[in-house]
Amino acid sequence: YEISACLVGSEMCIRDSVTTDQDQEYAGAVRLDRDVALAAGRSVAFGGTVDGTHALDINAGGQVGIAGAVGGAGALSHLNIDANLAALGSSLHVTGNLSVDVDTGGITQADAFRVGGASSFNANGADIALKDAGNHFTGAVDLSGRDIAINAANALRLGSVTTGALRASSDGELRLTGMIRADTIDPVSYTHLRAHETGRNLV
Repeated sequence: YEISACLVGSEMCIRDSVTTDQDQEYAGAVRLDRDVALAAGRSVAFGGTVDGTHALDINAGGQVGIAGAVGGAGALSHLNIDANLAALGSSLHVTGNLSVDVDTGGITQADAFRVGGASSFNANGADIALKDAGNHFTGAVDLSGRDIAINAANALRLGSVTTGALRASSDGELRLTGMIRADTIDPVSYTHLRAHETGRNLV
């Protein structure tokens, strides 16, 4: 496949969206020069970091793998990942919204997520483990998975949650603002728990 790209030192900058039937592989550091959508029939792999103050939308029939930090040297404005499987190998920083939807393998993290907007994580029946002590979720967090564990260094606002077991902890206020459907709820630690219209929100 051909893409509009440039090289700045050892960094590759992507300027256009890319659609392929097969794999897409970006071996080194990548910078987004504008909003980019990547669609692959199979996998999308980044061997290094991904930076740039733009939106990145990835849709893959196989795995999305990002070995390096996302937004470490320039936070992305938005990140959407829709794939069969996702492997995020380092930290993630997005000033806007974050969405991760995977068919298999669950959702985990290797380092902290910092999200300036709303977050959505859908593991389609598998587990979600977002337990890094450095997580910062500014907006509401929607979650759907078998068993869910989430931790935040700041106040944590949970939106719509569907799970078997929910384990949530926060160094600040823990707010339940959406419909929470869970067999068990374990608010491990928080400075204050606030559930709006609790009778309707906790199912």
